[in-house]
Order: sequence, then C-alpha cells, then structure tokens
Amino acid sequence: MRLLSTSHGTRKSVLSAVTCISLAVFLASCGGGGSGSASGSSGDRRVRLVYATNANSNTVTTFSVNASTGALTTVGSPVATGNKPQSIVVHASGSLASIANTVDGSVTNYSIQSSNGALTAVGTALKTGAGGGASGAYQVLQSQLGYVYVSNSGEATVNKYESVGGNLVSGTSVAAGTNPRALASGEAGSAVYVANNTTPGSLRSYTANNLGNLTAASTYTVGNNPSAVLVYGSFVYVANSASGASSISGFSGGASTLASTVGSPYSAGGLNQPSGLARYKSFLYAANYGTNTVSGYTINANGSLTALTGSPFVLPNASARPLSIYAPATGESLLYVGSEVSNDVTAFTVNANTGALTVVGSYATGGASVSAIASTF
Repeated sequence: MRLLSTSHGTRKSVLSAVTCISLAVFLASCGGGGSGSASGSSGDRRVRLVYATNANSNTVTTFSVNASTGALTTVGSPVATGNKPQSIVVHASGSLASIANTVDGSVTNYSIQSSNGALTAVGTALKTGAGGGASGAYQVLQSQLGYVYVSNSGEATVNKYESVGGNLVSGTSVAAGTNPRALASGEAGSAVYVANNTTPGSLRSYTANNLGNLTAASTYTVGNNPSAVLVYGSFVYVANSASGASSISGFSGGASTLASTVGSPYSAGGLNQPSGLARYKSFLYAANYGTNTVSGYTINANGSLTALTGSPFVLPNASARPLSIYAPATGESLLYVGSEVSNDVTAFTVNANTGALTVVGSYATGGASVSAIASTF
C-alpha cells in the first residue's frame, strides 16, 4: 500500500514549539525513491494535487501541480476546517483526506473529487478526547497498514482509528508522554513513534499489531522541543527546534532497540529551529523557522547525516518563517515548504544526484500560516 501522508512541522505559540507534518509530517512523512523526474508515472491517472492547511484562518487550500515543473495553481477557494488545522493526511485510496484541528480537538474528513481534487466535508467531525471531548488533536497520520493515528497533546495520548465510509471509527488509545505532538509510522506500519514536545524532549516508540493496536515499547531522550519525526527504513530522525540548541537526533534499530547513529545529534548544514522534516531518496531536509532556509543532508549507509554542499537553501521570501515541509511519497524530485508569515507554499526541484534544491516559485494559499502539506501523489 502506498502511503500518502503529511509532512508537518511545529512552532511556539500556535504550536508551542513548531504541521504534515506535514504534519507535515508525515509525515511523517517522506518521499520515496522514484526516478527523480518531476513528472508523474504514466500508469498513475490520479489527479496531481497538493493541499495546504492554514492554521490561522481555519481553512485548507487546494493546488493543482504542473506535471513538468512542479509549479502550483490554486483550485477553487480555501475550504473551511476546524479550529487551528495543524496536520493533514491524504489516505492511500486517494479519495479521502483527514485534518487534525488543535484548538477544538477534532479530526475532520473530506472526500476528494476525482476529476479536480476539490474537497467536500463528509461525516461528522470526530472529537478525539475521552468521551468525545476536545483533546488538542495535533497530528494525524495513516500507517501502511491503513490505520489512522492522532496525537492528543491535551490528554497525552495517541489514538487509533479506522476509516469507514468517510468517518473515522474510534479504536484504542495509549498513553504518551507530556505534550505529544509529532507522529511517524515505520515503513511497514509495524511501529509508531511520537515526539513529546518538552525540555528535554523524548521519543516514545510503540509496536503495532496487525489490527493497528499499539503497545508501548520504549522511550528515548532527544533534544529540546522536538518538532518532527521521520522514519526511513531502520532509521528514525527527530528535529529538535529549541532556539540556540537546534539539532537532529538520529537513531537506528527497531522500536524496542533504537540506538543513536554515529555523530548524533547533528547541527551542521545551517540548522536553525527546524520545524519539520522530509525525505527524497537518501536525502533528508529540515525547514528552518529561524533563518527562512532549508537544510539538506545525505543519509549515509549507517544512518549518520552529512550536510549537503550548498546547505542551507534559501527561501525566496526573507521573512517566510517556514512551518512545514513535504516531499511526495511517490519519490518525485519535488519538495514543498509552507510558511507562517508569507502565507505561501514554496516549490523546489531536487537534484537526484546531489540533493541540491532549486526554487520553482512561491504560491499564496489565500489563508494564513501554512501549518501542514500533503498530496495525492
């Protein structure tokens, strides 16, 4: 099953630290190892779309994607979400999207129109707190097993759901640490990780059975105010966003046996208050809230990180304040960064050999504070 998830970042105040996510996230999230072309596979006829949540205007914006360049064009007007949309995931079916709304502690679901990608709210907004109350729903992701997980910063839990007819059906809930935010799933769906946004921060790992139910495995210390988690094979990376102490913690192994990678934590490459993580092939990228840049790294065979030549890569808007970063799950040579102040999504192409980034353009969302990005491809 192909995972199409958010890559999401977090930040202080709205985020208290950094959205997939994309939330980022999601995601979060990370690109696969495709051909490196900016165009889609000729066998995939799915409409190519990018979605961006706007945390300060309670909306989500739809963009169509130019198949040759990766440039974005808005589709229709922004669609209403819940209060403070923080994370978005496009389900692997390509026909449904879920958004986690932090202030009202809910997840809202949207059908994706097959011809143009327009979003239509479906079902009833799901309150993720105990007894249907608000819980500070922070990040939503879908594992490769198809189960949906939500981190609840207010109740210090991670919830599991199943998608049935456009609604999320409540399943089990497990305890997390204090202020759980960023989520990531192992590539086979058999492990889930949550970063607890504290000082110092922690990474809690869970094993997932074939029903998606989680069992706590272990807890690992990371840097201050972790904002994002990314899983690549047996490697797990955590972005630590504290001002003056920015770093990426690297681990290798399974959920119960993680060990720090050589040289971890990493702070080279112009890292400064990283708000989110994304991956293209064996390159890792971090959006830097503090300097309006993107840091890039080679992921070495042992999981260690080496800063790319030319890192950090500069965003076009000098006051952008990036909150989220996303790479398509299909492994195309594209990277998207969403910003809080410039209220736009910046598209980059990625050099498949060197990992260097080239700006395609920046595109206004018509909303405010781009907290997370996801796509249908």
